[in-house]
Amino acid sequence: MIFRATRRVRSKSPVCVKNISAAALSKRRSQDKNSKRPEKRSFLLCLREFHVFFIENKAALSYNIGIKQGVLSMQIDISTFNFDCPVCGAHHGADVKQVVIETGAFSKLEEVAKSLGLNPENAVAVYDTNTTNVVPHRTTAKQEVILPAEDLHANERGVGLLEKMADQCEYFIAIGSGSLTDITRYIAFQRGVPFISCPTACSVDGFASNSCAMTLKGVKTTVYTRMPIAIVADTEILRNSPMKLTRSGFGDMVGKYTSVADWKISGLFGADEFCQNIADIQMKAVREVIDSCALLGEKDPGAYEKLMYGLILSGLAMQMFGTTRPASGPEHHMSHCWEMGVLAHTDALHGEKVGVATLIVSKKYHEVLKQGISYLDTLLPNLEMMPKASLRKVIGEELWPLIEEQNAKDTLEGLTVDIIREKWDELTAIMATIPPYEELLEIYNSIGAMTTMEEIGLSDDLIDKSFMFAPYIRNRFTFMRIMSRKINNEFVTE
Repeated sequence: MIFRATRRVRSKSPVCVKNISAAALSKRRSQDKNSKRPEKRSFLLCLREFHVFFIENKAALSYNIGIKQGVLSMQIDISTFNFDCPVCGAHHGADVKQVVIETGAFSKLEEVAKSLGLNPENAVAVYDTNTTNVVPHRTTAKQEVILPAEDLHANERGVGLLEKMADQCEYFIAIGSGSLTDITRYIAFQRGVPFISCPTACSVDGFASNSCAMTLKGVKTTVYTRMPIAIVADTEILRNSPMKLTRSGFGDMVGKYTSVADWKISGLFGADEFCQNIADIQMKAVREVIDSCALLGEKDPGAYEKLMYGLILSGLAMQMFGTTRPASGPEHHMSHCWEMGVLAHTDALHGEKVGVATLIVSKKYHEVLKQGISYLDTLLPNLEMMPKASLRKVIGEELWPLIEEQNAKDTLEGLTVDIIREKWDELTAIMATIPPYEELLEIYNSIGAMTTMEEIGLSDDLIDKSFMFAPYIRNRFTFMRIMSRKINNEFVTE
């Protein structure tokens, strides 16, 4: 499968953004000469406008699926990801120029580089000690850097290793999965050169993203860098990767059920800009992944091609919107909470944690739906933040200064229970789009994905506490953040 772009749209990429408020995001986009914001319209009007847009552009937005010799072949014109959106008024664009997903794709790496005007002999290829053994042959790059796979993370140590070892070059090639790709992405951005991503496992949804979640000074931080100029994914390599990594990618993607729903809720209350068009692209990515589940265990090439396609679509959605908002919500905040060692630490993979957190969020949200509007009576009328003393006690002294800064201006400021009550029907209609816990559990079991806290190395006793404190890891509008504003909160200390 080969995607080619007809033109390139330059992204605005600040080096590091811990949180982007709705006002800041609006200001940033208003400065973009390609952005043409219309006057503010209602949420339902946006939905109607998108429906008209979709009908008029159905052919351009659709893709064709053909089966040949048991391998799924998908064609898509990537220029359809570059357009002036009639729904939100912004110009959406993606910087990736070419994507190849097929059996034997790795052998086309040099061909892809040359087609982009790059010299294959002036590259630095970055592997880790695992991925050097999975590629069918070595590259012709002038230098190969092999990072230690053990305890390799996208943090100061990982970035420092590559910065120290890599020579100057025309471009980088990241041959690995999530952490290695993010480390390479960061260094390429710092040096002002492009990079090509060669995923060796369907483990995360960030391959096509222009950002990465890095742990800096112990805190999970969104760092806006750059999208790969090309993605070359060899189906043969992907299907022979450990099933544990594949299940992690599955978990990362299923989390979009809750992240997209919370993004819509944020748009409903005017806290964030929301684009139904991008939301639909994101959910299309989820459907691609769900549809691939049954044959993944059988190592079917077509299933892995479809899974990687879905993961790439998710990354494109983030790039088109300009932030991680379409792909990261309460499920990621819980995962980041555990990854930072708040409450407890676990060595489970990112997608495994996101998958389990998604089940928890689904169950909690559907409990609210079952209780009905009387649930609002359990919340503080003005939704005040948890006292700082209570937060500080749990977060810990080392991380507290950064978390305090993150929450300096509460994203729920000005929101009240009465306002929520007025929009209850619209709110609950959005929440109901999240599949119930039992339905998700059936999907998870079909692929053998982790479903319990115990399986990711944590105790069930931490579920409620994680749900209360995770919203403060990232100052982003979510219904989980609203739910943390309880009248009788057992975690509030004097």
